Amino acid sequence: MEMEFTFYFLSVWQWLAIAVFCVISVVPAVRILRRAGLSAWWAVFLVIPLVNLMALWVFAITRWPATDGRVQ
Repeated sequence: MEMEFTFYFLSVWQWLAIAVFCVISVVPAVRILRRAGLSAWWAVFLVIPLVNLMALWVFAITRWPATDGRVQ
């Protein structure tokens, strides 16, 4: 009998660890995004593998509304 990987295979402690990781990474990102003048919904991309890297690059390259008009 082969064991098939499903999300039901994860224990309660593993789900708790995933939830803690999401909170630890998303909450500071929301604060940074708000200070930059961007939507806090960008923080959702942090928990999606590979999409988080693309979002990081988009965030790094685009203009931040909070800093427009300031010399950096």
